[in-house]
Amino acid sequence: MAKKRKTSGLSGLELQLAYQSLKSLQSTIVFEEQEPSADDDREPDFAEVVTDLLEMMRARLDGPQVCK
Repeated sequence: MAKKRKTSGLSGLELQLAYQSLKSLQSTIVFEEQEPSADDDREPDFAEVVTDLLEMMRARLDGPQVCK
């Protein structure tokens, strides 16, 4: 018998709830104007990390593996 491979640690509902929580968090982030730095190797700020997470989660939510 083949073992079923788990592709995500979150079920469809858990993923949806986590996504909604991150969207709420994103709406509360206060953006400040910063001078552009010459460093190409700078670390992403918190808002960028949240946006990247939301994009990855959105791709999973739109995928065929999540039951709606």
